[in-house]
Amino acid sequence: MKSAKRKMLTALVTAVLLLMTSTGAAFAYFSDYDIGYADLALHLKGQTVIDEQIHEGDKTISIKNTGNAAVVTRVRIIGTDMLKITFDDQSDWEQHGDFYYYTKLLAPGANTSAINAKLSVTEKQAEMIGDTFDIIVVHDSAPAVFGKNNKVKKPKGWEYIPDIKAE
Repeated sequence: MKSAKRKMLTALVTAVLLLMTSTGAAFAYFSDYDIGYADLALHLKGQTVIDEQIHEGDKTISIKNTGNAAVVTRVRIIGTDMLKITFDDQSDWEQHGDFYYYTKLLAPGANTSAINAKLSVTEKQAEMIGDTFDIIVVHDSAPAVFGKNNKVKKPKGWEYIPDIKAE
């Protein structure tokens, strides 16, 4: 009987010692870290430029992403009540308030579809306006930041953002 108890005690002590030595090694393995060094910097910037083509007082407007990150963009066209806005592709733009929002992500190097701002005036109105009238275009863009369900989050300071998802 003493022999069985002694064997059991020896096995228990051996198991405890084995567990203690392996726990330390496992802890050391999972808590170890090393500092990594890289000589490559990653700079993601969304930068856009506006392209305005003028033809007889009308403007064709598009935005180009010259940066290296996807952006969301919007345009505000300031003119007169006699200004008629049309689109090359109606589904790519959505009006909300004073702004027209591009409903797709604008990838690096890509252009938006065009917005056409045409002055539709009578001869009498044209005489009142004269030759000095200008259609002012203001555009904003912001890097695309994704939230729930891979949807683009509304940029800070924007009142609205179309339902844009990552492609």
